[in-house]
Amino acid sequence: MKKKEGMGFVAIGLGVSILVVVGLVFYLANAGNIDIGETVMMIFVAALVIGATIIVLKKMGNIKKGLPSTDELAQKNNWKAAGYSYFATIWIAVAMLWIDGPIGDMFGIEELTVVHVVAAVVLLSGMVYIGSWFYFDRRGE
Repeated sequence: MKKKEGMGFVAIGLGVSILVVVGLVFYLANAGNIDIGETVMMIFVAALVIGATIIVLKKMGNIKKGLPSTDELAQKNNWKAAGYSYFATIWIAVAMLWIDGPIGDMFGIEELTVVHVVAAVVLLSGMVYIGSWFYFDRRGE
């Protein structure tokens, strides 16, 4: 029996989603008291995992129907979402500089650590990508 094209991608995507969920469960089980920053970060991670899983399951549905995992429109939408995510990443990094600098001084926000900045850039740009992907996929242009 011929292995369907793209199933490796689906298997890897689902495997990563399962590993992240298991990691979140272990983290939450051993975390004790969680502050608001960690709670927000967990919500973003959960939303990213759910979004990525939906994208992977949609591709798996296409493969099961005998369609290619990506077509020209899906590839175009993927590139558009990636472009929006790239520009959002730049502006998120600039916002982190402002929050750590003049805005933080004005409102008395303590200095951001590298972990805060990296988490904000990665999670927010990931959310922009997932949101853009769903928007372009639904719009169909």
